[in-house]
Amino acid sequence: MKICAVVAHPDDEMFCAGTLAKFVKKGHEVTTIIMGCGDKGNPDLSQEETIRERTGEAKEAARIIGTKLEVLYEKDGELYHDNKTRQKLIEVLKREKPDILITHYPDDYNPEHNITSQIALAASIFATLVYSSPSPPLTKLARVYYMETVGGFGFLPEVYVDITETFETKIKAIKA
Repeated sequence: MKICAVVAHPDDEMFCAGTLAKFVKKGHEVTTIIMGCGDKGNPDLSQEETIRERTGEAKEAARIIGTKLEVLYEKDGELYHDNKTRQKLIEVLKREKPDILITHYPDDYNPEHNITSQIALAASIFATLVYSSPSPPLTKLARVYYMETVGGFGFLPEVYVDITETFETKIKAIKA
């Protein structure tokens, strides 16, 4: 089975890192797709230095969890649900062919988490259609699951994943 986690920023994959690690441990192929580059995430560094730092941290977290990593490099505060951005994600999804897609809950505290959720859902549907894309359409629709918000605010899950066996992996990834 193939799983893709689509998140807004470097470090947002930590919301589902235990679940991703569990899929990896069970032998599934997992890809983390980060929409943004995190360029405004450190006021003490230039945007270029911050991108290098946060991308490096994301690469290390992906290595610890065992996922592949794809960064689409949209700038913080400039992530829009437009055709250009959606098309970038559609191409990645067509290449990865996920069975399961995990993304942000669509009513999160962060506007870019909400936009990412919208883009991920739309891209997962459009990837199955004959769409203005150089790649052939996917033959099946991925099942979409939402990850918990910070503190669970407004989120009423219907599916829970026991990450006891991968909790330490999640902690190591967070520390990275």
